[in-house]
Amino acid sequence: MDETSRVKINQLLEDIQYQSPQKYELFQFLRNLIKSQNSDLSEQVKYGGLVFSCGGVLRCGVFVYKNHLSLEFGAGAEFPDPDKLLEGKGKFRRHLKLTEIVDVEGKKVEYFVKLATR
Repeated sequence: MDETSRVKINQLLEDIQYQSPQKYELFQFLRNLIKSQNSDLSEQVKYGGLVFSCGGVLRCGVFVYKNHLSLEFGAGAEFPDPDKLLEGKGKFRRHLKLTEIVDVEGKKVEYFVKLATR
């Protein structure tokens, strides 16, 4: 990761922590979970959040909103989702809205992150 990217990521993290320690904790949890799934992922600040790519393909991203965090999947429409947890109706993308750490298990975040980062 180059220095410019590192600075942008650190600034984003500082902004989130300043705005909401609870959202910062959830954001960092998601970031670490995503990074742990594939060592080839690169991260960068884009579209107002933190996106993760591999081989030039956007895999997923984490975005902060007023009342929740959104974990977005670039190819989420292709994911098996028998419990209908993914939201969105676009051609490709799907997302999960998360408000607290307990949502991670209830919305099967690890399952979807594994699909996105394989």
